[in-house]
Amino acid sequence: MIRGLFFGAHMKFIIPIGLLFCASNLFADEMIINGCKIEPKAQCANMDLSGADLKFVDLRNADLSGANLSGADLRHAILKNANLGKADLSNANLARADMRHTSVKGANLASANLEAINGWTLFGQGANFNNANLHGANLEFSRLSNATFEARVTPAN
Repeated sequence: MIRGLFFGAHMKFIIPIGLLFCASNLFADEMIINGCKIEPKAQCANMDLSGADLKFVDLRNADLSGANLSGADLRHAILKNANLGKADLSNANLARADMRHTSVKGANLASANLEAINGWTLFGQGANFNNANLHGANLEFSRLSNATFEARVTPAN
């Protein structure tokens, strides 16, 4: 059964939702930020993407090693198999991002929002997770040796 949208009783066709979504993406402008073409398998090592709006982007298998992504909005981004080793992700919002098999080895994720990420088999050796929000994060089978997880506790007034 194909789910779709019906445009009134006088119309005699149905557009499947999947086709409607794909068609809308066909006409989307390509996204290039500071010379980095935002797409799967992007080669953007050491580039400045600080503060970038990257919600819902597909960066699977991308090389973002050493990139500056501080303060970037990566909510719901697909980062599966991406290399973010030694990247600066401080204060970045990665809520609900797909980070399966992603490398953040030696990366700075201080004060990042990692709420409800899918980090199954995340490679985070030596990464800085200080003050990061990891509420609901799936880090099953992740490799986190030598990573830091210090948190600031603010006393109640």
